[in-house]
Amino acid sequence: MDAELQQVVQLSDPIQATVEPGTASTFGQEFRVLSLTNFRTQATIVAGLPDSAPPLETEQSFTVQGSVERYLVGHKGELKGLLLSDRSQLQIPRGFQASATQIQPGDQVIAEGMGVCRESRTSLRVTTLQVNGESLSEQAEPARKHLSKAIEHHEQAAHHHLEAAKHLRTGDLKQAEHQAQCADEQHRRALKHTLEPKQPHSHPVSQEANIA
Repeated sequence: MDAELQQVVQLSDPIQATVEPGTASTFGQEFRVLSLTNFRTQATIVAGLPDSAPPLETEQSFTVQGSVERYLVGHKGELKGLLLSDRSQLQIPRGFQASATQIQPGDQVIAEGMGVCRESRTSLRVTTLQVNGESLSEQAEPARKHLSKAIEHHEQAAHHHLEAAKHLRTGDLKQAEHQAQCADEQHRRALKHTLEPKQPHSHPVSQEANIA
């Protein structure tokens, strides 16, 4: 559907879309487009199986730099990449996700990698990344696993916060308090996984069974 979107929709066009919402997290929320209508042109596209495979685009090595505008989020609320102020998209590989979670909108980044650079779209798969002049490094596998768990607990905490807000609006203070306590517990578990890689003499396997 990406190719159709580029043909049917331009920046600033008024649209109406039917979407499938993803899981909300601290990074944001993805919405999968099922159908979309451009009010300017009256063109409509509907998601489905493509008639043919899209043509392969030739990738090249290049560098992108700019200011971070917002996160690019997967359907489960996970961090997938960054959108820069010039609309360039940076695809963040797993190894950089631990460091990338510290990036904030407004940070200045310089990224190198492989991708497609053209007037209508710039997309880069990151291999090296600098943020505000400091290089980010890929994380070792154990740290990556703990990061994944920490992100999972933060996402669950965000869910409980949303539930608490709903109960507050309906006046159910007991359930609101319960959901807030659940959110605090998820944040505590996330912190445990954040600190775990810094403790070389710990035993992740046995501790995982106690806190997961």
